[in-house]
Amino acid sequence: NFEALVRDHFQKRGLYILKACDAYLKGAVVGSLTKDATVTERSNEQGSSVGFKLMLSKLLPRLFTALKEVGAD
Repeated sequence: NFEALVRDHFQKRGLYILKACDAYLKGAVVGSLTKDATVTERSNEQGSSVGFKLMLSKLLPRLFTALKEVGAD
């Protein structure tokens, strides 16, 4: 069942998704984090645009709610 697979993925990865969003809001380069959303040396290069950070900050509350609904850690 595809829906179960997707739900399981977000249950397991939800914490790391939120950690990554936090790092991006603090200036980390998108795609530069490790699998567990840890900042790397590359993360400190030129960060995301102001527009990206603004949109992410607006989406973050909805993302948090959605992850909570599927039982993410």
